[in-house]
Amino acid sequence: MIPGGNGYSVDIAAIPGMPGFLVILVDENQKIVCWNETAADLFRVPAAQALGHSLADVGGQPRTVTGLGRESLAPVIAAAGWWSGSLLFQRKDRSEFLLQATGLRVPLEHGAGTLWLSHLHGHDSDQQALGEALALATAERRRLTMIAEAGKLFGSSLDLDVVLDLVVTKTAQALGDCCLIRMLDASGEFLLPTATHHNDALLGQAFEDSVHGRPVYVAGSVAERALRTGEAILIARLDPAGSGMTDDRGWAAARAEMRSVIVAPLIAAGTGLGILGVFRDVTEEPYDETDLQLCADLAVRGAQAIYNARLMADVVHADAERAAAQDRLRHAERMESLGQLVGGIAHDFNNLLNVIACFGDMLAEEIAGLAAEDARLGSVLGDVEQVRGAAQRAIRLTRQLLIFARSDVVHPEVLSLNEIIAELGQLLSRTLGEHIELTVAPAGDLWPVKADAGQLEQVLVNLAVNARDAMPGGGKLTIDTANITVDEAYAQGRPGLTPGRYTRLRVSDTGTGIPPEVLARVFEPFFTTKPAGQGTGLGLATFYGIITGAGGYAQIYSEPGLGTTVTGLLPATSEQAASSTAPPAASPRGRGETILLVEDEASLQDLASRLLTRNGYQVRVARTAAAAPSIAADTGQTIDLLLTDVVMPEMLGNEVARRVRAIRPALPVLYMSGYAQPILDTHGAFAHEIDLLEKPFTEATLLTRVRRAIDNGTHPAAPV
Repeated sequence: MIPGGNGYSVDIAAIPGMPGFLVILVDENQKIVCWNETAADLFRVPAAQALGHSLADVGGQPRTVTGLGRESLAPVIAAAGWWSGSLLFQRKDRSEFLLQATGLRVPLEHGAGTLWLSHLHGHDSDQQALGEALALATAERRRLTMIAEAGKLFGSSLDLDVVLDLVVTKTAQALGDCCLIRMLDASGEFLLPTATHHNDALLGQAFEDSVHGRPVYVAGSVAERALRTGEAILIARLDPAGSGMTDDRGWAAARAEMRSVIVAPLIAAGTGLGILGVFRDVTEEPYDETDLQLCADLAVRGAQAIYNARLMADVVHADAERAAAQDRLRHAERMESLGQLVGGIAHDFNNLLNVIACFGDMLAEEIAGLAAEDARLGSVLGDVEQVRGAAQRAIRLTRQLLIFARSDVVHPEVLSLNEIIAELGQLLSRTLGEHIELTVAPAGDLWPVKADAGQLEQVLVNLAVNARDAMPGGGKLTIDTANITVDEAYAQGRPGLTPGRYTRLRVSDTGTGIPPEVLARVFEPFFTTKPAGQGTGLGLATFYGIITGAGGYAQIYSEPGLGTTVTGLLPATSEQAASSTAPPAASPRGRGETILLVEDEASLQDLASRLLTRNGYQVRVARTAAAAPSIAADTGQTIDLLLTDVVMPEMLGNEVARRVRAIRPALPVLYMSGYAQPILDTHGAFAHEIDLLEKPFTEATLLTRVRRAIDNGTHPAAPV
């Protein structure tokens, strides 16, 4: 090995070691990268002053006996690959000398160069030695050519599998019989068989079968020493049975004819990737130092190509993950936008439906009293009942919209999913029908959750109906529960899911399944593939809203023809279930108390005022939220309760309460809204102890809640 400039080294140690041989290596720019002692003596220029300089600067312009200069020789050597003849050189002291020299074109790390060799007469005239030197130089030229070509071949692809195959194939062809690559696993403790190649196809299959799936420990192995030292290791004559390379006798037996081994480390950018191993049959000559150097060189270039391919694979994987994450984020944002839109519309519908339902109730009450006197009113009463029924269906539909938007007023309580499922068992069986088998698999010691029991019941019924429709010819529906602990890795790619303890509700059917293009939209409200009139498209949207509204995570998996699995993760709670309280037996009336009513919807304002007035209350109406403090400031009038809407255009209900209570500190407050929960949470205005009347409300509910608020002296919580 002769050191040169720029970190270059050329393995022609046998040549300069012979007396009387001049060795000079120049790159494509004629810069000297190798300069042996004979050259230093002959040109009277030490290597330190020659390396990196042009040959013309150090040895003058060499010329042939015919007058050809260095510039003329370069294209000849480039075209033919070599040139041999006499060259006339001139030293810096202008003394001249004649050399019989041979120039060989050799590949370098970057481009190609020329290796100049000359046997000096008078030192050693042994022509046999000259022939041996030229043979060594020719072999070195072939080696450098092979390495350069291999480097280009290995770098021709960034597909890791292709690169691995190229490396083992080229190495096996260069060094025979067979070659394998073992890559370090993620822990760095095992070497995994990754790629193999054998020049004999039949033996190659047996060779591949013997190493497939057989990881080996790194510690104590030849591979460990190669990776630790960074040097290839030659085992010229191997005894497989006593080598200690493996304890697997079957593997050793498959190697029984392998008698010579080289193990080269695959290291790139300071990172150990694995090892490159080559094996030679007992019938072949053992590997020697030349083979060792060739294998090491191929391993260096192979490692760089593998490293580059792995980087590209990482980039592709990262891009795919980023694209998937962006898709999930866009989906979450779309669902959030839809929720805001739907919630706002549902809020307005709630006010209108409250008016329709309550006036319908009052109308039915009055007509029922007169129907006994006028039979004709009986049919009118039937028509009114149709209106009331439609109003109730519309109220349920609106509530589903609010649930999807996570805007429904919920009543969370500590409960067990297993108990909810058990209580609904008969209802679910009737919903599914006899052609569908229902299987329930509740987990033991299931963690409790804090959620709205009514909403969870609705979730199960909706999912059962969807499953039934997906199995018209019959099938199986499975409902199971489990305790799940979500870690950082699992939560990372799922927007809205945070690490922690969850209780899983999973509903699986064996139905027709859902195609991918439909699956991406099933949680959107009003999206349905059912024929007109057979579905509202709110079943899965409601499921999504209930689960996410409870702080959980909803997901769905389906394959056409195989069925669908819907999963909801609900946060587990450590709270204890509260004891239940019985509802009041009758709707209490007022005792002449005065109520300050704040409601921006005129029709709902008139409705509430009428219901309260006819049941023994006096009502002072604030037509706008801003008018309420002025009415409260009239201390000559008694006010026993502030009844205010939560969401109003001028100001929110908590701000109205704050201003009114600044005037009347002891005044109880009852809020009313059908769209309150996200507003309260987002604005951080109320604690959990607020008194909230849900819209749409009935006359009985309104009277019960007003009476309780006055009697208990309910106060609004202080703003956060």
